[in-house]
Amino acid sequence: MTALAANDLPQTVWLLQGVTFDTVLQYAFVVILLILFAILRAVRPGIVMAESAAADPSSDPSSSSPRRWFGSLARRLRSGTPSAERADVAVLAARLTEGFASSSLAERLARVRAEIKGRIVFTTSFGLEDQAIAHVIFTQDLAIEVVTLDTGRLFPETHRVWAETERRYGRRIRGLYPDHRGLETLVARQGIDGFRSSVTARQKCCFVRKVEPLGRALAGAAVWISGMRADQSANRSGMAYAAVDEAHGVLKVNPLFDWTRARVVDFVHEQAIPYNTLHDRGFLSIGCAPCTRAVAPGEPERAGRWWWEQEGKKECGLHVPRTVARPATNSASAPADAQGAVP
Repeated sequence: MTALAANDLPQTVWLLQGVTFDTVLQYAFVVILLILFAILRAVRPGIVMAESAAADPSSDPSSSSPRRWFGSLARRLRSGTPSAERADVAVLAARLTEGFASSSLAERLARVRAEIKGRIVFTTSFGLEDQAIAHVIFTQDLAIEVVTLDTGRLFPETHRVWAETERRYGRRIRGLYPDHRGLETLVARQGIDGFRSSVTARQKCCFVRKVEPLGRALAGAAVWISGMRADQSANRSGMAYAAVDEAHGVLKVNPLFDWTRARVVDFVHEQAIPYNTLHDRGFLSIGCAPCTRAVAPGEPERAGRWWWEQEGKKECGLHVPRTVARPATNSASAPADAQGAVP
């Protein structure tokens, strides 16, 4: 670079004399604005995509690629399988299902923990089935997270058995609660008991109080363990022992899949497991207090849930059963009277 010629100095000095400090600040401000504008234009598509996915999960581009989605799940299940596909997860579910009927509850849960290297979450509502599963997890010291969804409308008896369970096993059960902004918006629109106005209104309430918190509970998990039984309702009769839950992106295992209510009652009694005293008063399936009543003799087990709605599919949205071929079960798993209470 050549040195500044002597005859150029007067012209340069003249130019600098015309530039004030304020002018420099103005130009710098304009340059900064242009840079920020370029950055916003670059990141805005990602923001829009994220907002769209939150409003409509089906709009998430990752959901349009089954191979990519199942690959992600398989990596969580097996802690880093490089070439994971749908078949890998299906094979794992089949392997867990193989021979499960002859296994005890403790053996089933231990096998799931041994087979899966990723995070496992068990969600409990403190019903009989959930208490049986929690008992095995805690007494066998299995590395399985135990969480519950506190909707804000639970029975006092449910909170009492929650506390009693923690005292009995010396373990904390993590509680997840509805997002306060979503809950405030829901109540402002519906009223405190607006869920009774229609099925749609009730489903919106269930989404805010249950489904959204469940999504947070299962975020990053490989396996979701639930206490569902196939004979609880016609809607659950086609469920599998282990299958991919595409709604939540996890492998879902139902270790009490083939148990009857009577068998669960016997197990809880034999092991002296804490249980919700509402069961002794005819509440066979217990959810939120405003949405649960005792059932009369002869009524289906889940007849007391959202009883003001027409009979048929009555679920809160947590469980989306998928019809599958059920394996043969022995006579000990035959349906029994659903009216069994804990002695």
